[in-house]
Amino acid sequence: MAKFIPLQGHTVSHLAEFCRNMFNSVNNLSFGAVGEQGNMGGILCNATAVTANTDVAVKHNLNRVPQGYIVSGTSVAAHIFTGTATWTQTNIYLQSNTENTKFTVFVF
Repeated sequence: MAKFIPLQGHTVSHLAEFCRNMFNSVNNLSFGAVGEQGNMGGILCNATAVTANTDVAVKHNLNRVPQGYIVSGTSVAAHIFTGTATWTQTNIYLQSNTENTKFTVFVF
């Protein structure tokens, strides 16, 4: 059974305002279009792994060394993983376990 927890000094209108503000903040998040930065501190990038298990340079132009990436899509069933080359202010290096794989990543 649910237990009522008092808001301790806050009213229901404060809670409603907080929820509205959180919803508006989350609702306005944007990854951006491919090649364009949204408001999340990263950029969507497309690349193609022609040969399996070989580094692919993914150009990001963040002007800083990224901290990570999120794979958002692949053209075939594939595992996209971090390559062996050192990341730079303009490129990250990823690999695919399958050949001729087109993929999209969010680099941040």
